[in-house]
Amino acid sequence: MVETLATRLEEERSRFVGRGLLVDQLVEFARGAGTVATFVHGIPGIGKSELLVEVVTRARADGVCVLDLDCGAIEPTDIGVLDAIARSSGTPIGTIDQLPQALSQLPSPALMVLAGYAAWGLID
Repeated sequence: MVETLATRLEEERSRFVGRGLLVDQLVEFARGAGTVATFVHGIPGIGKSELLVEVVTRARADGVCVLDLDCGAIEPTDIGVLDAIARSSGTPIGTIDQLPQALSQLPSPALMVLAGYAAWGLID
C-alpha cells in the first residue's frame, strides 16, 4: 500500500495519547459562549505546541473559526500584531481601536491561538 501524506498525518494524530481529555476540554471551551482566555504554558519540550496543533485541528473540524498565530514569527509591535490578526482573519485592521470591531465580525464560535506568546515579552 502506498502511504499518502493524509494517511501519515492520520497515523501521527492517532498517536496523540494521554491528553485526549485536555484536548476535548479545550475544544469544548472554544465552542462555548462569551469571551474567555486560557493559557497553555510549561517548560520547553513537554508538548505544548503539539497540544495546540491538535486543539486547532479538532476545533476547525468542529466548525470553530480559528485564528492560529505564531507569535515568534510576528513583529512584537502593535502594528505587527494587528497585521498578523488581519491576515489570519481576512479582515483589515488599521488601528488598535478597530480590533474589537474586527474580532466581533468573526464567525461564532471563534478561537484565537497565540503560540509562543512568551516571544511577545516586549509588548506586554
